[in-house]
Amino acid sequence: MGQTSSVEARVRDLLGRMSLEEKIAQLGSVWAQALLEGGKSSREKARKFLSKGIGQITGITGSHEVNMGFEVGNAGAHAGDEVAHLYVCVVVASVSRPI
Repeated sequence: MGQTSSVEARVRDLLGRMSLEEKIAQLGSVWAQALLEGGKSSREKARKFLSKGIGQITGITGSHEVNMGFEVGNAGAHAGDEVAHLYVCVVVASVSRPI
């Protein structure tokens, strides 16, 4: 399934290939600091927390500098022809909170 397919078809295809465990993992999150060892990204911690996938890595900007880097490989049964991206987003509330 490539980029010429509709978004709906691609989502249906992806969800059909994901296990229930992988789908549930998409509902979770992990603090970025939990993936670090001595201030650097840890392959062992990434395996521990991200083995089935993750919906969100939280607190990337936190109160101190975090440098992260991971190698991404296809460990599944299906060949991949897409590129994995890591997006970092700084969210600012658009609605004032009452005091």
